[in-house]
Amino acid sequence: MLLVVFYPLVLLIWIGFTNQRIGETGHWIGFDNFIRLLSSTDGQSALLNTIRYAIVGATGGLILGLAIALLLNGLNTRYRFLEALLVLPWAIPPTVTALLWLWMFYDIGGVFNWTLTHLGLISAPISWLGLGSLAKISVLIPNIWRLTPFFTICLLSARSNLEVAPYEAAALDGAGAPSQFLYVTLPGLYRTVIVTFAFAFLWSATEFPLVYVLTRGGPANSTHVLGTLSYDLALRGGTELGLGAACALLLIPFSTLLAFAVWTLGSWRRL
Repeated sequence: MLLVVFYPLVLLIWIGFTNQRIGETGHWIGFDNFIRLLSSTDGQSALLNTIRYAIVGATGGLILGLAIALLLNGLNTRYRFLEALLVLPWAIPPTVTALLWLWMFYDIGGVFNWTLTHLGLISAPISWLGLGSLAKISVLIPNIWRLTPFFTICLLSARSNLEVAPYEAAALDGAGAPSQFLYVTLPGLYRTVIVTFAFAFLWSATEFPLVYVLTRGGPANSTHVLGTLSYDLALRGGTELGLGAACALLLIPFSTLLAFAVWTLGSWRRL
């Protein structure tokens, strides 16, 4: 187990501090790869895209998942079969999800352009993945769509386990639905929200299939995240294994900072 888990990580760290290329033996160069990466336009863009992708994806999924969870919790039990349907986006492999959204984003024959054209809202197809600013938004949507069921199921389970007594007491005190949500529901879901958000953030920060299948980091490297840029540098567009490994290692601070944040928030809640 230790060999399977730690050997690849140690090897990745070692390569990240060398100038190793495919077919060549690398030599120790210290932090040169990281300096080169963070001083380049592509590296800075990928880092910012990764942060944006993780924050927006996790936050969007949390908001939608919480709203759907509260809606399902208020429905009659005969409608609870909807929970099984909600799992589908989460159960579908990421690559398949990316291919489905790629089809919907197609300029010609794509679902979005076809719908907007027939509604008379556009006169010419929109290049959803061909324009830098629009592509950055487009790659966020599938990630939010995929994360929403995860939040929904977890928050619905947590909401179902909340005691009824606090709600009855709040109702007797004259608290309406908004007040009950703010002062009873949210505090009760606090721990679940923190843990699920942390997982979603990490999954988004380490995302590869969705972004790679949709845009391959384009147009003009504008949608690269650290995962796709690392692949491009090391394997697809180049042979610089050391630089690609350094790019992948930049993901480690995300895990460290997030673990510290979760521990801090959990400790604060217990005070």
